[in-house]
Amino acid sequence: MKGLLTMTGPGIEKGYRLQRTCGIVDAVATICYLLDLPVPETTEGGVLYQAFEDPNFELKEIQRLRDALARMEVMLAGQER
Repeated sequence: MKGLLTMTGPGIEKGYRLQRTCGIVDAVATICYLLDLPVPETTEGGVLYQAFEDPNFELKEIQRLRDALARMEVMLAGQER
């Protein structure tokens, strides 16, 4: 049995065609990575980093959100006074 996996969205390489075989276990690992969820211990697949424009974009996005949260907390702390 064969299937087709397509990915689209921010940070996904446009028009990229993966040169290796991937399975559903790779899709599970990749989705968990993108959603910042733990990869199940029984998953044998790997994250499809090759499909990303920047393999570290998820980490950068998390840092960007943490920075925005810190700025918002400072702003809110100033309003409480």
